[in-house]
Amino acid sequence: NFTIGNDSPLFEKLSSMPVKLGDISEIFVGLQTSADTVFLFKEYTEQTDGYQVISKALNENVVVEKELLKQVVRSGEIGRYWARPTALVLFPYLSLLGKSKLISEIDLKKKYPRTWNYLLLNKKLLSQREHGKFKETGWYQLYPKNLDSWERPKIMIPYMVTRLSAYYDENDYYFVNVITGGFGLVLREALGKPQYTVGLINSKLLD
Repeated sequence: NFTIGNDSPLFEKLSSMPVKLGDISEIFVGLQTSADTVFLFKEYTEQTDGYQVISKALNENVVVEKELLKQVVRSGEIGRYWARPTALVLFPYLSLLGKSKLISEIDLKKKYPRTWNYLLLNKKLLSQREHGKFKETGWYQLYPKNLDSWERPKIMIPYMVTRLSAYYDENDYYFVNVITGGFGLVLREALGKPQYTVGLINSKLLD
């Protein structure tokens, strides 16, 4: 960083402080699907037996079971102390002891037949992701990174902003990718309430 003018002494003083945000927290990016057209739904309607969503990959309406859908906050729908989920992401996993386990093909077919049929329609596209990397480990899986990070209290920081902002989430909201979402943050040490850190991040000084 190059700083000039009246603010440069203050910036240099802040930069020299020994404790950085990365030292006291775990910072992680949103889910990575490698196929947002299949997994991410921006238009949806709740029904008694699931959600009717518009699949961009198929360019048509489909119904998937609501148990496998997570609320997503997208860029432009989060600010200082507020967030509004406006999308859903298909998450074909079960949580076991705090770890996300990919639902087997047998269980998907039996317990979530609508989702299974939808995934089958996109099998070719999904199998070709990451140069076929997921063919053997589960052709409908998400990128195996940060899958267990989102369903817990956390600070959410959007990526595309004109002013630094943060929101403390206790609703298990998700980000998908970075550019269209942002970063999650969980404090590693007992530093008081995380809302205090949110207040610091939202301050004019840290901006």
